[in-house]
Amino acid sequence: MEYDKVARGFLEGFFPKVLAKPRPVSILGIARNEMVLDVQFICLSEELDIYGMTVFFDGLVEIYDCEEGLYNSKFFKSETMLIDPEAYKRTNAGCVNNTIFLAPK
Repeated sequence: MEYDKVARGFLEGFFPKVLAKPRPVSILGIARNEMVLDVQFICLSEELDIYGMTVFFDGLVEIYDCEEGLYNSKFFKSETMLIDPEAYKRTNAGCVNNTIFLAPK
């Protein structure tokens, strides 16, 4: 995948003014305001093998309860993006931004 081409297409679709005048871009802001996703930070897996996910249909999603050490099901509405906050802590902001950036819409 050619990242520059994909990034340009993303920005053309969701934040075109940054292409005319370069400046820092808040991927989280684009997800919430332009893509109109409900972005929530919630633990998704014990082993941190899932950094994030997009919920396409209303329904139950299996999530990991870090405090209890157990998996539980929780209801989420469609167009919700779930980001594991541990991904940010253990990796970096780029990991979280890439997870949001690559979400289909």
